[in-house]
Amino acid sequence: SIIACLLQQVRQLGIEVWTEKGVIDCIKENECFLLTLSNGETLVADAVLVATGGASKVGGWLEKLGHSFNA
Repeated sequence: SIIACLLQQVRQLGIEVWTEKGVIDCIKENECFLLTLSNGETLVADAVLVATGGASKVGGWLEKLGHSFNA
């Protein structure tokens, strides 16, 4: 499947994929992103890929980073 191929490539590249984690805030600091998760955990990332599945709850922190959305 396409998902299996994507996950295989991601693993080969050493990229961590986090799913089912609620991000409540994301701040760009220098060359990193500081993410605050809904469980209170904080992550530091070089890059962030957001796949919302149509969820509109992420709009606030994405807009704060300069993104806009069209309904």
